[in-house]
Order: sequence, then structure tokens, then C-alpha cells
Amino acid sequence: LETIPPRDQLRPAKPRLVLRHHGDRAVEVGVLVTPAPQDRRVAPVDVAVRVQGPYGTFLVDRIEAPELWVAGGIGITPFLALLRAGPVIHPTDLVYVYRETADAPHLAELTGYSASQALLRFHPLALQENPTPLFELLETLPDMAERQVYLCGPPPLVDAITRQLR
Repeated sequence: LETIPPRDQLRPAKPRLVLRHHGDRAVEVGVLVTPAPQDRRVAPVDVAVRVQGPYGTFLVDRIEAPELWVAGGIGITPFLALLRAGPVIHPTDLVYVYRETADAPHLAELTGYSASQALLRFHPLALQENPTPLFELLETLPDMAERQVYLCGPPPLVDAITRQLR
């Protein structure tokens, strides 16, 4: 049995479930054992899993306008799914906020989408508690008054961005 080591002395690691898709119906469930990207290991967990969804209409009925997507942590999921489905069709800035690079496993994939899509600009941003660098980044984006804004992430982040953009 492997133990989950602490990430550092200031913030102990939290157990994280990892789901890996294998074909149409197979999903591997595990616990992330080592959070460092260069030594990522997953310990398998023998459990039955029932997956449901997706639910809701987030990002389904979008209008013709430039877009701003802001994702915090796991909030990248709906944006990642949309990018995997095909290229963006409106000028889109994707801001991905995470605490540490180890907390952002899809950085290379997102960077690749940005490099291959002229309408997509990707802004990865490592933040701890202070949102000022995020607000400064948002102030540099053109045409904010015309943009459709989509936020997905932890409630404190979504609330702070909502207050800033009003």
C-alpha cells in the first residue's frame, strides 16, 4: 500500500481521485500518489463507479461575440471538453488559474490548442491567494464590453472575478 506524501511543509497534499478513460466504457479509478508532474504515479483503487451526466447547458447556447473563458483548477473541464470537440469559432481568450504547475495537468494540451487555433489565446496563470495578477491580465484584454464571459471554478474565485468585471 502506498501512502500519499505531503506536497510541502506549508500545505499537506490532499488525496485526489484520478479517472482515466480507456475506450468506450472502461474507466480506471485511482488515487494520485505523487503530485509532481515529472514523477506522477497513480495507485489503482478497486471500486465500482457509476458515471452520469453531463448536465446543464454551460457553453451550449453561445451568441456570436468574442468570448472570455476563465477557469480555476478543475473548472477547466468544460472548456477542455469544448476544445476537444473542435476549434473555437469566435475570438476567445482562455485564462486558466491554478495554484502550482502540478495542479494543472492539461497545460501542454491547452498550449497546443492555442498554437493551432488562430482565434484562441491561452493565458495560464499560477496564483496563490492574491488575485491582483489575474485582474491585471483581464484589464489588458481588448473589447471586454463586447465579450461573453464564462466562469468555472471555486466559488471564491468566480465571486472575485464577477465583482471585478462589473
